[in-house]
Amino acid sequence: MTLFKIQCTACKVLDHIIPPTTESSTTSYSTTASSSHDAEWLRIDAIVLQWIYNTITPSLLTTILQPNNTAAQAWTALARIFVDNKPTQAVFLCQKFSNTKLSDFSSVSAYCQELKV
Repeated sequence: MTLFKIQCTACKVLDHIIPPTTESSTTSYSTTASSSHDAEWLRIDAIVLQWIYNTITPSLLTTILQPNNTAAQAWTALARIFVDNKPTQAVFLCQKFSNTKLSDFSSVSAYCQELKV
C-alpha cells in the first residue's frame, strides 16, 4: 500500500484514495464528484481505480469489486481487509518465530536471516 500511495502522490491524485484532512485543502479534486468538474473527476477517479484493480490479486479483486465504486471506496475496502488480518497474522508470525530452530539451518547467519524475514 505504501508504494501505491507514493505513486498517487507523484501523480497528484492521492486525494482520490485518502480524503484531505483539513477543510482548507486546495486540492483540485474532491473525494466525490461534484458540480462542473464531474466528468474530469470521474475520469481521474477511474484511472486511480484501474491502478488499484491492476495491482491486487484476482481473489482480492473479486472481494472488493462493487458497481459504481470510487477509488476511495476500493482503497478503504482493501485497508479494512488488511487491518482485519493483523491479529491473525501476528499470531501466525509469533508461532512461526517460536518454532524456528537453529538446527534447521546450515549457519547462524541463515538462521538470523530467517528470523528477520
